[in-house]
Amino acid sequence: MLEGRASDFAQLPASFFQGFVRIYENQLANTPITDELHKIKVPTMLIWGEMDVLTPWALTEVIKKNIPHAHVIKLPDTGHVAIAEKPQLLEAIMYGFIQQNSRIK
Repeated sequence: MLEGRASDFAQLPASFFQGFVRIYENQLANTPITDELHKIKVPTMLIWGEMDVLTPWALTEVIKKNIPHAHVIKLPDTGHVAIAEKPQLLEAIMYGFIQQNSRIK
């Protein structure tokens, strides 16, 4: 699936990707919620696909840095929509995180 998407994206002009870069640079610079993330007190897991072209790693780092004790899982060979690309792996990761952090054992 990802190879097909990569082939499709390869046909797009560079300006398409430059536009996304500008959008996300603006998002990183102007995300007002960043100052509120430290208020999250529950176990938090961030899942990031290493091939994600929509959410840059830098944004994930900002979120992780601002949520106390947040955990980051990097999914190899995965883009932005992990639930469609690797549903079984995502399910296992989420199940394990919930079990590990559940108050009911």
